[in-house]
Amino acid sequence: MKIHDCSVFFEKISEKKPDLSAFILDLTIYEFGNVVLKHHAKLNKIDKKEAAALLKIISNWKNFIYINQKDSEDIYTLAHRIGLTFYDAAYVFYAKKYGAVLETADKELYSKAKAECKMELYG
Repeated sequence: MKIHDCSVFFEKISEKKPDLSAFILDLTIYEFGNVVLKHHAKLNKIDKKEAAALLKIISNWKNFIYINQKDSEDIYTLAHRIGLTFYDAAYVFYAKKYGAVLETADKELYSKAKAECKMELYG
């Protein structure tokens, strides 16, 4: 099992190489929406049609892990202990919980969390 954080999910979708078997967290929807908005409205790297196409891909994604309220304290503790945002710690927490490989393009996340779970650095 593989979990993609938003950095990898966006890269693979942009490269038109999505890994349809990969899981993403439900929070990836919000992160991905922000990345698409940034690439469209601020950076002018994609047009409105491309933004809509990207958002359609995530709206049709099948493999989600939903963050459980009961896990929030453990995610917070992990974030605090290794110096991550709550968002990033959630990816690490669920990779560890499910014995999955967390794939990220975020070098800081990788360096801080590689001792916590199985990880791959993308790109």
